[in-house]
Amino acid sequence: IHISLWLLWIAFAILALSLSLIGISDHPVVLVQYILPITAFVFVCLGSAGFEANIIPFGIDQLAQGASSEEMSSYFYWYFAAKQLGALAGITTFIALFLPLYSSQTSTLVVDFEIRTVSAVQPLIAVFVMSVAILLHVCFKHWYFSDSEKKNPVKLVIKVLFYAAFARRQTPRYRRAFRYGEERKPKMELAKEEYDGNFSSEEVEDVKTFCRILLVLFSLSGCFATYNAAYVMLSNQLYRVFGEIFKGVANPRVHSYVFPTLYPTFDAVMVLIYLPLLNHLILPRFPYTTMKGRLGIGVGVNIVASAAAALLELLTRKVSSEHKLLLLMIPVALLALTELLIFVTGLEFIYAQSPDHMRGLLTGLFYFTFGLCSAGGAFIFYRYPVISSLTSMGIDCILWYYVGCAIIAGFGFVLYGVVAVLYTNRRRPAPSDDTDHMRIIY
Repeated sequence: IHISLWLLWIAFAILALSLSLIGISDHPVVLVQYILPITAFVFVCLGSAGFEANIIPFGIDQLAQGASSEEMSSYFYWYFAAKQLGALAGITTFIALFLPLYSSQTSTLVVDFEIRTVSAVQPLIAVFVMSVAILLHVCFKHWYFSDSEKKNPVKLVIKVLFYAAFARRQTPRYRRAFRYGEERKPKMELAKEEYDGNFSSEEVEDVKTFCRILLVLFSLSGCFATYNAAYVMLSNQLYRVFGEIFKGVANPRVHSYVFPTLYPTFDAVMVLIYLPLLNHLILPRFPYTTMKGRLGIGVGVNIVASAAAALLELLTRKVSSEHKLLLLMIPVALLALTELLIFVTGLEFIYAQSPDHMRGLLTGLFYFTFGLCSAGGAFIFYRYPVISSLTSMGIDCILWYYVGCAIIAGFGFVLYGVVAVLYTNRRRPAPSDDTDHMRIIY
């Protein structure tokens, strides 16, 4: 976490330097205009990935040993609420910085200079916030619990899978006498010490659980991809609708900076509204709803969101921009609910099922899967202009875009349903008390 915070600090410092140099120069050199921003982007990706993959296991480690599932669930909800509040605070600061320029009627050159100047302030604020976070982490790190004796999960997974892939199946001729009547075991079982393998039963079961959870993450790929594709298209639609509503009211140069932040603002507000409703009102009334069931509901809501967006696109062709803005809030609210159910419940599922030393790895793989599928969804969106020529033939591309998202999400729902039905929960043996332990010894 400490290294990730420093990487983010360096990234924002480089970005602030680059934007400051661009602001004072009308013809910035290649180093300032391209190399420094790309370097800052790389550092932001590395820092964000490291922070996201480690902050959740770190927070779980701070809970008392044997914490209940309700306490762990509350932690995830509070973490997600803090994340959305941080995003909302950043967006609010960004809009507040541009608000004085919103109704500016000065020349284009003056407005461009003011925009470049204001753009350089945001990274400086981020540098200050990162400095405070690093200082707090250094001052209070002795209060935190840190388990440095955890095994390396990557090495364990590779070794067990390698052994299972190249282990010879035992034939009845070479079996031990007391195992002669048993059926042939899967190769993964042969890695256990009781079958002359090199690993304990607990280690092999940990790897089997890791592979099952990885399969569940893979089954969510359709939901991840279509969620991001619908997110990007809805953001683009809201940008256009706001442009139509405020056309001629404010400076159009500021529109391109302020309006793209409106959808993330709506999304954060919706999530903050859903969080207490789900955690304190809805889920306590349905205590028998499993985490796999909640994930399935999230995948289903994602289908409904894409279908609702397609239906609204079909019905709102001749309505005013103000009414269209209100109707677009329906798929926005559904996507926010999808985000909450998939992310919070997905992380709960990982931490409830995975071994302690594999939680950080599986958290990183969860975000990696989401990022990879989101890149696929973004690719679908950016290929949209290629097929936009179909509009001249009377075909509504946005309508079929959402229809395609709903169909892909439907296939993803079927895939997840099959995996969820076949998935078996990890069963760990209950710890025995001292009396049973003494009885076994003697």
